[in-house]
Amino acid sequence: PSNADGFTTSVNELVGGELAILENGPYLERLISIARISLCLNKARTLSSKSISDPIASLSIERLGSALSIDSFSSTNYDELRPHRGCIESASVIRACLQGSTNVAANEKNVTPSSNDSCKYAKLTPQYHGPARESIAGACKTMELEMNCSEMNSSASLDDTVAMLAAKSVLESVLTLATGSSMRCGSKTDTTQALSAMCNLAEVAPSLETAVVTLQNSLESEAKMGCVFVA
Repeated sequence: PSNADGFTTSVNELVGGELAILENGPYLERLISIARISLCLNKARTLSSKSISDPIASLSIERLGSALSIDSFSSTNYDELRPHRGCIESASVIRACLQGSTNVAANEKNVTPSSNDSCKYAKLTPQYHGPARESIAGACKTMELEMNCSEMNSSASLDDTVAMLAAKSVLESVLTLATGSSMRCGSKTDTTQALSAMCNLAEVAPSLETAVVTLQNSLESEAKMGCVFVA
């Protein structure tokens, strides 16, 4: 069940209609939305992790070959010049994956210039993988606390600003990752979402679910393309 009415009906039917142990209420709608969003956040955290998204991106960088340089992901460019923790971590994983590569140029002098959008997105991978991953991780911590605030009390009045900000930040991060993955493959995934039009958790939840599925499909397609290339 994706809403309070469906959940109430399912539970009461399960235990026997005459018992009717659960009553519908505003608090229940909120709990269901929080639960749906939390499941999405957990999956987004897994898909965006450095053990999944960065190695898959590395396959695309390897596939694009001489149009890119390992120097683009150097410690100088990230550890020294742009030391955001997430960016540093992503660049480090990509460097490790590309170590010993004979396809990717060793330095900028050997790069074959390309105006291909795939090369552009591949080259900038750490600059959007890192921030997106950190945003998702931070939102997961926020939602863990928020779930503990969701009291089963119909008289409770809880403001959803904290949860909405966390959910929207993850939605935008997931869409950014999905766009990057699809662009590295030479395609464009429609990731248009009217964030400003989402006024409550019940509206954000289905959009976030769709976005996470889009990200998973994009990463799977990219991984398959990369595996075919290296096979």
